[in-house]
Amino acid sequence: MIGSLKMKKLFDLAKKNGDRVVLVGDPKQFSSISAGSLFKDLLDNKKINTFELTEVMRQKNKEIKNIITCQVSPRCTISKAIS
Repeated sequence: MIGSLKMKKLFDLAKKNGDRVVLVGDPKQFSSISAGSLFKDLLDNKKINTFELTEVMRQKNKEIKNIITCQVSPRCTISKAIS
């Protein structure tokens, strides 16, 4: 959700202070509010190391957890998730 200009300022400040920047997000969920889609561009161009969370941790109810897990699986239907 951060635009290109603010992202540049963040990276410049981190570089100046010897800090690291950790980006957390889902490029399919939110787009940038201001100009640029830097997060998506960095991912698409493989300019940053990425890690993918594959296990649903928030939902404790098994049926709801199955539905949430199914939503990200291309080969799953909701009827399969509930059964």
